[in-house]
Amino acid sequence: MTPFGLQRNTQPKTGFKNMMQSTPIFWLTILVIVLLGRGAVMTFIKERETAKLAQDAQNKLIDLNNREKVLNEKISYLKTPEGTETELRGIYNAAKPGESVVLIIDAKASTTTSPQQKTWWQKFFSFFSKN
Repeated sequence: MTPFGLQRNTQPKTGFKNMMQSTPIFWLTILVIVLLGRGAVMTFIKERETAKLAQDAQNKLIDLNNREKVLNEKISYLKTPEGTETELRGIYNAAKPGESVVLIIDAKASTTTSPQQKTWWQKFFSFFSKN
């Protein structure tokens, strides 16, 4: 007997308790925990990517709705006689009967320069160069 009336269990471990305390079961449990943890992390990452893609799609939808509004306004303007006339004048440089078209051309700056005298080094190198 041991002090305080406690007895030590001297029987070998058997059955389920023995199986749960074995090394292969320990490593199998660790593997299952790692796989479940990896699955949880991957699900979290996919959820974040999906949320980002949803936000990008929402922003694109807003941009497209704004563009549709602008295009509808332009279509409405082009359906008016004034809009049609303005667009045709811009495309074809057309004029109404009795009007004339004037083209204004900017004066070009002089691009000619006086030839510079070449130094004897430049003459020497230009003699051997291809240009």
